[in-house]
Amino acid sequence: MINKTLIIVTFALWICIVFFLRESSAARFWILNFVGNLGLYGFIVFVVMQSIFAAFLLPCSVFTLVAGSIWGWEKGFVISIIATLISSTTTYFLGRYFFSKTCPEVIIRAYKKIPRLASIGSFLASVLVHINPIFPASALGYFFGINKLRFIPYILGCLVGTIPLQFIFVYLSGLIVNK
Repeated sequence: MINKTLIIVTFALWICIVFFLRESSAARFWILNFVGNLGLYGFIVFVVMQSIFAAFLLPCSVFTLVAGSIWGWEKGFVISIIATLISSTTTYFLGRYFFSKTCPEVIIRAYKKIPRLASIGSFLASVLVHINPIFPASALGYFFGINKLRFIPYILGCLVGTIPLQFIFVYLSGLIVNK
């Protein structure tokens, strides 16, 4: 019962946030200006917000687009990759040390085909699931952490697997804003 409630609340929260940002140009403008004008603190706020989204299993692709919008495609790409690696690390260690005994069946059910991938090795499995745009990449850290797969191959696979999609999202959003 709690798991279904959590999923419903999380989904509703995500829909509300996306709808609010999509429909409210004032909200988009405020976020772009707020984070963009904070300098180094803006980067920290950006990373913390993305890590919170990832911790609640919410897709973080919005943050990739925002990075390109705020910092342009060159700087936004680097910031987006750093934020993705930090949020993926956060979910990995949350899965490993806090949720490994309480909810592995929920995560394993959510990602039914990934256990077979885990048998081929942490690095390759991580690359394959992170290159796929369907899975929320940062939230996959829970799965890898719960299954006690090694961290270094996981995070290197995360880096290699997320680069193509991150580049496309950041580059396109940087072009759209700078026109």
